[in-house]
Amino acid sequence: MEGTSDHGNRRLSAEREDVVVGVIQAFSINNLPLSKLQIRAIVSRRWNIDVSESWVRRFLRRHHLHLRARS
Repeated sequence: MEGTSDHGNRRLSAEREDVVVGVIQAFSINNLPLSKLQIRAIVSRRWNIDVSESWVRRFLRRHHLHLRARS
């Protein structure tokens, strides 16, 4: 992955992050924005990886140009 800004401590690969972005966007387009808790549950169910609320907050910040989360 030369030329990317991926950090070694990322919980998800860039491809998996793209999947999460797509899921969040799909719900948002249908006027069903996901909460941080729902985003955590999606990651946990799909890849069996537990992420914290602060991880979700950082994820949303990283992808802020494409996403918004429900409070």
